[in-house]
Amino acid sequence: HYDGPRFMDSGDARYFAQRFSLNSDDYDRLFDLWRHYDGDAYSAACSWLKEKGSLKWGSWIRFSKQVRFIREFPPVDGCFPTFYFFMIAALTVAFVHQVLPSCFRACKGWCTRSKSDNPNWEPTDLSDIQRRMNDRANYTLPDFTSKLVACRSSSFVEVKMALLRGSMGFMSFFRDEEDFCYDPGKAMLPPRASSCFRQYFQTSLQVLVYILTSGLAHIAVSALIFALATGMVGALLAEVRATMEKNKQVDPLLQVEDWYTTWLSKMQTITVLMDDFKFLPTFFITYMIGQDVSRWLQWLQIMFKVQGRLHDVALVVASSYRKVNDPTIGKEQRQMLFKWYRYINAIHYMGYFKLAPSIGTSAEGVLQDLRTVGLLRDAECQQLQFATAKLRDTLVSWLGQLWHEELERGWVQSLDSDVFMRKICELRGVLAQLSDMQDMQISQMVRVMMVVVTNILLGLALIGYPTKMYEQTTECFQFWPLVASYLYFICYRGMLHVMFILDKGPFYAKGDCVNIDALLVSTERFVFHVFRTSFRSSEKQLQFALKTDPFESEV
Repeated sequence: HYDGPRFMDSGDARYFAQRFSLNSDDYDRLFDLWRHYDGDAYSAACSWLKEKGSLKWGSWIRFSKQVRFIREFPPVDGCFPTFYFFMIAALTVAFVHQVLPSCFRACKGWCTRSKSDNPNWEPTDLSDIQRRMNDRANYTLPDFTSKLVACRSSSFVEVKMALLRGSMGFMSFFRDEEDFCYDPGKAMLPPRASSCFRQYFQTSLQVLVYILTSGLAHIAVSALIFALATGMVGALLAEVRATMEKNKQVDPLLQVEDWYTTWLSKMQTITVLMDDFKFLPTFFITYMIGQDVSRWLQWLQIMFKVQGRLHDVALVVASSYRKVNDPTIGKEQRQMLFKWYRYINAIHYMGYFKLAPSIGTSAEGVLQDLRTVGLLRDAECQQLQFATAKLRDTLVSWLGQLWHEELERGWVQSLDSDVFMRKICELRGVLAQLSDMQDMQISQMVRVMMVVVTNILLGLALIGYPTKMYEQTTECFQFWPLVASYLYFICYRGMLHVMFILDKGPFYAKGDCVNIDALLVSTERFVFHVFRTSFRSSEKQLQFALKTDPFESEV
């Protein structure tokens, strides 16, 4: 029996000394073999060990020189080449997906500086307005797929491309008073909108185009990076399992306290934790998606309400002017209708101020644009510059002032005053509601907490999913765990992306967007036709005056 320091430090010898034991039968057999081999103790011991087998002596020894997980640095054998492949692939995809587009956008922005960078530059014609609106909309650049589809078949992405380019038919022509006052058939009809109001996808091809031209394509790339990272974890898991099997081949009584066995058990614990934890992110996402969908639909409802109230005001105003064909004051009444026409359309455009990217957030800029297209006069722009904080409300108040001025002149009907004032008050209310929608977001505390718990779940899935899906094999690459991780990421991060897109509202070009130009042009054409519906040609006015009593025509 040895208890010296060197003996206690030698783990294999101490282990053997603590467990070595022979009974009387073992001694008898050993002596028989010793005599058989003529006193050769070595041969006798070897023969005895072969007879008894590892069931007798296997518990006496321990294999201290285990197969190491990392036998050299850097490790290049086993599953490490597969690990390197997944790591390089993940870094490459991430670089191409995140870094290169940012570099290209920065280079393009530096090389193609717009005229609007010049502080002394002002828009002087319609082409300058279009260039300026395009610059405002450039905060979201069209992706390559959108450009390609737009060249092949623009109907698939016409709404998206209209928003990305900042093109608006509403701001593409000048409103001329003389042209508006022309007789029927001679005035220029307002041009068509740049696209329809909203894009609908029904066929499988259209749905595929939508996925490729929206932010969901970025989620697919991010899911690929996540799947490659899962492959890295799976390769390490396979290497650990292979190392454990190699050690067991040499040491059948491998100790459970070794690090690779405990590591595998911890991985199994993470898998169980992941399964128990995923209820909370699922609940959060379901609740938040429902809230954001309701808010997005509320955007559309308010936009239609604004359009409806403007139509109501136009109907009341058009029905109150009874002498637009009178030889003496008919021309002046038509000119006043054009003033109403300018104000109503300017209010509608101003309703999306600071909401639609192409309209912008500068009060001076939006006033310049409205002046350039003839919806505001120079004197009116100068007056509105003193009310830049409340441009929209000031314009609505001008409607009330103009109505009472016309009422004092006797050009509008006093019986319509109550209806008119009620309609413009409702108009002011829905315009304020539209402006306040950007502040009616879900609680940011709830949103942040939901993102945190979802990312925690994905982190657990990154570690636990390979353990859950990997078969009991030492293969470094397995296909199905990667597919499962890819779909897992798309389900959770995809819904988060949908939530963020809906939260941006219907004016974000890379989401489920609408084109306000369709509403603006529709309302302008409505007002144009309603105001001019009672206009008669000059040749028929004299005949009408001779055949009809003037008093009866006013009734």
